[in-house]
Amino acid sequence: MAALVLWDPCTSGRQFLREQRALLQLTLSRQNAPTVGDGDLPSLRFDPTTVTDLARLRLGSVGMPVAERVMVLSRSDPSRSTQLVEQLATAGVDCGPASGQDELLDPDRQEIPWEAVQIIADWMGARFSGPDASLRWPTNLPTVAAVGVGDDVAMERPVSIGNRLFGFLTEPVKPRQAPALLFVNEHYTPHIGPSRLWVELARNASALGIRSLRFDASGNGESPVSSGAVPRGVLVPGILDDVLEAAEAASPEDRTDVVLVGLCSGAYVAMEAALVLRPRGVMLINPYSVYEVPSSRATSSGPLSAAQTTRPWLRVLRHPMLGLRGRIFRTVPASLATTKAVFRRNWLGELAGRHPKLPHWLWDLAAAVSIVGSPASVFERLVGAGVDVYVVCSPEDAAFITVGQSWRLKRLLGSTGFDLKILDRLDHSVLSVGARHELRTVLLDHLEALATPTIGG
Repeated sequence: MAALVLWDPCTSGRQFLREQRALLQLTLSRQNAPTVGDGDLPSLRFDPTTVTDLARLRLGSVGMPVAERVMVLSRSDPSRSTQLVEQLATAGVDCGPASGQDELLDPDRQEIPWEAVQIIADWMGARFSGPDASLRWPTNLPTVAAVGVGDDVAMERPVSIGNRLFGFLTEPVKPRQAPALLFVNEHYTPHIGPSRLWVELARNASALGIRSLRFDASGNGESPVSSGAVPRGVLVPGILDDVLEAAEAASPEDRTDVVLVGLCSGAYVAMEAALVLRPRGVMLINPYSVYEVPSSRATSSGPLSAAQTTRPWLRVLRHPMLGLRGRIFRTVPASLATTKAVFRRNWLGELAGRHPKLPHWLWDLAAAVSIVGSPASVFERLVGAGVDVYVVCSPEDAAFITVGQSWRLKRLLGSTGFDLKILDRLDHSVLSVGARHELRTVLLDHLEALATPTIGG
């Protein structure tokens, strides 16, 4: 190998396994969390032999240089950096700072560490020489790939949506008369979905004869930021335009003949879009709809119809300008954690979690007094408009749908066009491999019920 860049690497396979297991346990930290094995990592599952071999792996221990030149970018951890350099000393190692890692890995920020990227580009540029080559994105995107799904084949190709958004269209060889799937990402995940869940679902759906479209909204993944848009925005008006345009690409003859699929904030966007589009259905995974109302809401026609927001009188008490939130968090002791919960965005769910023995009618009353809009009220509006609503939640996420909404949900569950499933093994980000398989199964079962037999079959 001519050159190798190690960007903030683990020093050994054992360290990698330890860090990944810790991340999974943090994700699944709850009383009824499923038991995970040594080979269970976020989004992955290794067999015992692979785990054993990986635990023995150490960088630089193969007895020969791993590459002619090696660049190691490490954080400001002297012991880790020194250990890496010592292990790779025979390879001629260059070192640099892995700056911006905290911002890159922070789920709420995910800022690209351009300084580190520039270091890598300069180092690689110094290793190789040759003429410059210009790259242009093709406008017709003719590439088609056949992907095997069991005994079936799915046809996949990249598509340009409205000459501004990037997407992947997955089409079956034997189509059925069924609504197309349209995957709506949460604002930090590109078109592959969380842990490639959208890829798996799209190909599984193709085996059922159903076409689907995975796309990147403006400023996310491969789609450039539109003029005046916010990268990876959720509460911005333009994102609804993106979804509506993608729906037309997924089902050109009738853009309402689609099923919107979303996770977390993507599920929220799917609800917002469904209120406008009135599609055949929505599949909402761990929907999150607890948002602050921005100050521009009074003049904006953008999203928030589906948001669960506290009434103005309570928002005033929580306004940062008053300084009450900061003072309360600093001065209220842990024994009065209930008071702290009132000042959080998802305060009703937090209170219910702290007081599980209180009756449902009490939370219904609190919701009626303090909440404007809720997922259940949006479900009612969608079902009333003929939209099939299918909700799948982890036990924790279910609390933010069910708390304070027991009478609404009871009425919804007794009607057609609505179903709510709570999967005990499911985690919020669908990092558990077993839970992801179970989630795919229930989603595909429901989707197949919306379809009709194979055309010509």
